[in-house]
Order: sequence, then structure tokens, then C-alpha cells
Amino acid sequence: MSRFDGRVCLLGDSGYGISPWLITPFKPPTNEAERRFNLCHSRERVVIERCFGQIKRRFPILGNCVRVASEKVPKVVVCCAVLHNIAKYLGDVYDDNFEINGDDEIEEIDVQHENPGTTGRGADKRREMMLFVNQ
Repeated sequence: MSRFDGRVCLLGDSGYGISPWLITPFKPPTNEAERRFNLCHSRERVVIERCFGQIKRRFPILGNCVRVASEKVPKVVVCCAVLHNIAKYLGDVYDDNFEINGDDEIEEIDVQHENPGTTGRGADKRREMMLFVNQ
């Protein structure tokens, strides 16, 4: 999540459709302002990508295929996150030198919006954020 002028939104990768609550990078950026926005967007997202990588390495159950009933998946994820945070609190740093590379990226998917107005409002919000970033 990111704060922008008192409002909160999610930052998603380019595989998702843009909306007012989910801001994605420009693809492809067409000018310097859009490139700077994408760089800022990427720097914000890298923090959570590192967290995902650390937790997935510590708990292989969170890899590509979680082999539990679908209704139990949220509990498994929360348990892994809690145990990871406890381990970090106790000084058990696991894979602290994690680097993002092509193998660690989340698979991108295309998400279609049923309401075309949602995409337009998201694009408007992203342009507003870009002006803020480029001040």
C-alpha cells in the first residue's frame, strides 16, 4: 500500500488492470515523467516483493502449489507470516541477502474490468500521482 495525499491505494504490477484502488505502472512509459513514476512505483513495490521472497523461502508450503484445502489457505499464509515475524524478532534472520531476479517475480496475469469507467478513474489517479512524484 502507498499513501498519496492522505489517500491509500495498492500498488500492483503491470499484469493487473489499473483502477482507483490499484495503481499499476505505465506500460510502456512514453515520456520522462512516466519513466520517473515507474521508477518510484518499482521502488515502493520492491519492499513487499522482498518480504514475499523471504517468507516463501522460509516456508516452502507457500511455493507454487499450496497443498491444503482452499478454505485453509488464508490461515496457512497468516500463520507463516506470524511465524516469520516472530523469527525475525528473535533474531533468526533467514535469507537476508535476498535479491529480486527473474525467477522471483510474481507471474503476471491480465485482469479485465467489467466497468470501463474503473480503468479511466484509475488512469486519472495515476496521472495525478505522477504529477506529485515529478514535483
